[in-house]
Amino acid sequence: ARLKAIVTRINQSDEVAVVGHIGLNWLIAERMVRFDDAVFSIVRDPIDMAISKVNYVLTLLVDRDQYKPLFIRRWMDLLGLDDYPVDVDLATGREYARSLLYNPKVVPHDNICRFLGRDTVESTLDLCASADIELTTVSRYKPWLQQRWGIASDSRANTSRKFLSRAELSAEELAHLTAI
Repeated sequence: ARLKAIVTRINQSDEVAVVGHIGLNWLIAERMVRFDDAVFSIVRDPIDMAISKVNYVLTLLVDRDQYKPLFIRRWMDLLGLDDYPVDVDLATGREYARSLLYNPKVVPHDNICRFLGRDTVESTLDLCASADIELTTVSRYKPWLQQRWGIASDSRANTSRKFLSRAELSAEELAHLTAI
């Protein structure tokens, strides 16, 4: 219903902000990108993205009282879990996080190409060119936000507990993430 309301009013609006992990292909296919729109994306290093996703999913499961139950249940179903992880300390969380690195439902292959294309580099380049998308990186986000939009922001949403960091990856884990 919300999407229908957006679509019916989008052509009458001067400004539209679509925020979140939404694929560019979907936005284009659903005609959410208009001719004169400024389309942009903030891109994260793929290995850092994988670690962040693992930490996020594990945070949802461990700190479950802070999140919506249906959202958490969806993740549990995807991961084949019947019950919440209980009493997860940092060491246990780190081991569970390591196993999630290999779960394609949590860390899919070619993640950037999945969001900005149709799973291939070629389609990603084509869609980015056709949408005239502006790309920046997480490390350049704050200055870009200030320069491009005049917004000074230090806020962060969706912060996760840090069960695993890049420095803690084994050579095998790093090779796996690099390969996918």
